[in-house]
Amino acid sequence: MKRLSNLIRKTPLHPQWLALQANDFAIVEQATPRPGERLLDIGSGRGGLEGAIPDGVEYLSLDYPAIGAERYGARPSVFGSAERLPLRDGTIDVAVCFEVLEHLQRPQDAVSEIGRILRRGGRAVFSVPFAYPLHDAPYDFQRLTRYQLGCFAEQAGLRIDWLQERGHAIESAALLFNLAIARSALNGVRRRRIAALFVLLVILSPIINISGWMLARLAGACGKDFLPTAYEVIMVKEDAGSFL
Repeated sequence: MKRLSNLIRKTPLHPQWLALQANDFAIVEQATPRPGERLLDIGSGRGGLEGAIPDGVEYLSLDYPAIGAERYGARPSVFGSAERLPLRDGTIDVAVCFEVLEHLQRPQDAVSEIGRILRRGGRAVFSVPFAYPLHDAPYDFQRLTRYQLGCFAEQAGLRIDWLQERGHAIESAALLFNLAIARSALNGVRRRRIAALFVLLVILSPIINISGWMLARLAGACGKDFLPTAYEVIMVKEDAGSFL
């Protein structure tokens, strides 16, 4: 069953197909973790990133007990809060924080903490959802814009080196429509309306996915920054020499 589920995730049959095409490790590659460096994975879950980083990079994982351990069976190197990292100043070269900031009551504190633990020249890699439903309730507190992320970086003494929107506005609308359909289908199953699952998921979902994908390609860059599915950001802690 799990193998079938993983196969469906890669096809338009899956309600979240438009969101699942993102490759988080591709973002990490842009931050160029190098042999001998230390990488901290904040909100690591089951540590899926560990097997994808280059040889020679020291991997440290951190997660929060109430979400990581209880919900996802996480077994990180250390349990702790992103808003108060249990690490010394200037001890990390690359910090990775995927889909975490929206679950924090004070995300600006987490960005400042990451700035504190980074060495000079260190890089912080973030992804945050924007057009996406509530998830991991009751630990879902906000959606952040690119402008708020810029403010957080400045407050933490970091510079945004790279930022891009993930997903076209049309794809975001299609994704939200599909997720609403999926929720309705699940409600139908609970009421033993199996036909609802078939019609809503098996028939409508792939049509919406493919239509959204094609229309986004036809529209091109127009509207890409209007309603993204998510943001991907790399922040840099300036080298001491860069201030001269």
